[in-house]
Amino acid sequence: MITTPQKCHKSKCTQSGPFIIVTTLLEHKGDQGVSYEEISDLFSFRWNAELDIRSIKTFMNLNFVRCLSPEMVRRELWTTLLAYNLIRTTICSAASLSGKRPREISFVCASQYILASWQEVTAHLRGKQLERYARFLLERIANCKVGNRPGRIEPRVVKRRRDQYALMTEPRKQLQKRLYKGDNRFE
Repeated sequence: MITTPQKCHKSKCTQSGPFIIVTTLLEHKGDQGVSYEEISDLFSFRWNAELDIRSIKTFMNLNFVRCLSPEMVRRELWTTLLAYNLIRTTICSAASLSGKRPREISFVCASQYILASWQEVTAHLRGKQLERYARFLLERIANCKVGNRPGRIEPRVVKRRRDQYALMTEPRKQLQKRLYKGDNRFE
């Protein structure tokens, strides 16, 4: 059996009491290693990772993959991640311009500004006009604030309810024939 050296740390949690973090971030010879406080801080940043995954799935429409072949699924995934990273890069530019941290700017609001501006940018603007519009857009994105939510704790439950309509489990033509006959049972 292979064992990995681990460091245990009991951390305080505001609502649910203390919990234990087990990590492999050990001190090496001559190294300071990672302090308990740093481990707790890093663990609290996991919420950001969960929000990022939610943004990719929900706001970038990747909660349902439409492609069927493995190659096209990979392409859809990488295209979505590219778009996500471009939006995050734009958020970083807006944050740098305004002196804010990127996490203070709303991903959804920024992506809406970017999507709304594409047609304007590609159709009409060139040269200095494009530069002025890009700066204006970054200033607008910088105003998309996210509330300060330190130490946020959320229950791990699904809020969304299932759609009111049943899933299509038969071919469309077959269901249409049933509807024409007056059979509208879709359990």
